[in-house]
Amino acid sequence: MQKMCEGWDKSSFSAVKNQIDEALSNIVYDTNPGKTPAKWDFAEYFLFENKKGFCVHFATTAALLYRMCGYQSIYVEGLVVPASAFKEKENGTYEAQVDGTMGHAWCEVYDEKTGEWITMEHTPASSRNEMQGADAAKQKKENSFKSNQVFRLIVCVVFVAGAAFGGVFIQAVVRGKRHRRKIGTTRGGIGILTMYDDVVKVARLTEKPKKQIFGNRHSDTDDYSEVWLKHLKKQYPQISEEEWNSFYEEVRRILFYYPTKDRRIWKESYKLYRKFYAEAKRRMNPGMRLLLKYIYCIETPFCEKGASFMKKKKKRRK
Repeated sequence: MQKMCEGWDKSSFSAVKNQIDEALSNIVYDTNPGKTPAKWDFAEYFLFENKKGFCVHFATTAALLYRMCGYQSIYVEGLVVPASAFKEKENGTYEAQVDGTMGHAWCEVYDEKTGEWITMEHTPASSRNEMQGADAAKQKKENSFKSNQVFRLIVCVVFVAGAAFGGVFIQAVVRGKRHRRKIGTTRGGIGILTMYDDVVKVARLTEKPKKQIFGNRHSDTDDYSEVWLKHLKKQYPQISEEEWNSFYEEVRRILFYYPTKDRRIWKESYKLYRKFYAEAKRRMNPGMRLLLKYIYCIETPFCEKGASFMKKKKKRRK
């Protein structure tokens, strides 16, 4: 690990963070990675040999790499207790039942300029493990469209015009197929996280929340903030609070690496997803609908095919 760090840019911990992310980009998230052989160091076996693990492995390795690059870092274990876990008692106070499914591990780096410990999350969400190479570049390009509404619409018009020559249409078909498969996947909670990402994308496109949602310096966690949950409840009252809470709690459970393969939970999430999309689509103008179809590849027929894809997959196995 020290030899790997020799050629890194160590000028700032943000630069080191990016290099650690790159080093961990080919690691597969797995809650059952097996034991570390006696002859191996725990972190080096995870990083160079086994190439799979969960939050403890990612956080341990990241903390060591920061130290090897000259930055103070610590390994941290804790609990994330969602608001939905709290229940009101008879005396008016609230109490939560905390269990092991709320556990997580991460690392923190000391910022000498501010005197604060900065949380650095390096464990990937399950649904993002598949975004490598060209896919990551495409996603980055898509996210850049969000920064300027006028630019998004111009790009949308350009792509729709290019569809006459088949380029955009073919790309939409290929990416749409990939999107269907992700939504229809119960393994690792990929399908539910993909649905949640779609909900946030559509909500951001149709009714952009107040600016403070994006104020957190760690923008990669903003989409999963409870501020988003409150916004979705307010803007889409057609979906009950109970449904939103259940959906959000399952997303948080998956993010903190306790995904379930329960088909019933997937069905409930998919039901909310379709209901949300139907209401959001009613609020969209033609430009927004084209943007969703040809850039994000989010469209109700695609989702329905995602559900049928699951059935076909089971038949093939039989």
